[in-house]
Formats: sequence, structure tokens, C-alpha cells
Amino acid sequence: MHSCCYFSFFNLFQISVFNSISAGLMTDFHLSSLQMGWFSATYLIANTLWLVPGGLLIDRYSARHTALLFAFLDVMACFVISISHHLLVSIMMRFIQGMASAMSLLICARFANRWFANKATLPWALWSLLP
Repeated sequence: MHSCCYFSFFNLFQISVFNSISAGLMTDFHLSSLQMGWFSATYLIANTLWLVPGGLLIDRYSARHTALLFAFLDVMACFVISISHHLLVSIMMRFIQGMASAMSLLICARFANRWFANKATLPWALWSLLP
């Protein structure tokens, strides 16, 4: 349970920290504002595209093992981005980070579904949609 919470916090941190490092990335990779926007959006595009395949993956395999795999992929992608000097490699790693973020959301939803009774799941789901 704790690792799932840490995994979700780490992904939330990845979304928010990208704005503070964007100036350095723009100078290192010689990007325009438009290119930087696409580089940043790669994370959310991957997150959106991976929700359905990730849900099917969690249904087929253990949520615990899947969480460990994607947490490892997320950390490795962060490491590769930190040492990369090629834009395409960084974009691919940002895509992997987005996939891992989708998995953390799905795994938390799976665990909440298992922990709470069927009647208690709906209020929690509706509460999570509130701004």
C-alpha cells in the first residue's frame, strides 16, 4: 500500500516539476516553445493512451508485480533522461514515464476496489472527481 502511494506521489511530482526544468531543457536541446510544449505533452499523451491497455494488463497479471515493474521503468526513465543528450531518447523516456503514471492511477483504483465494499466504491470514485 505504501509503495503504491509513493509511486503516485512520484508521478504527481514528475508532472509539476517539468515546468521548473523547462528552461534548462530548452537551452540544452535547442527547443522552441512549441517543441517544448510537445515534449511536455508527451507525458500526458502516453498517460491517456495507456489507460485501456494498462487496465487490461492489470486484469491479467498481479497488480503488485505490475506496480513494481512500472515503478522500476519510471525510475530508469528518469535516470536516462538525466544523462541523455539526445532529444528523441528523452521523448521516448518521457513517454514511458507517462505510461507508468497511468499504471499508478490504475493500480490505486484496483486496490481501492479491493479494499472497499461494492457499496463504498461509488462514493469514493465520485469524491475523486471533485476539483
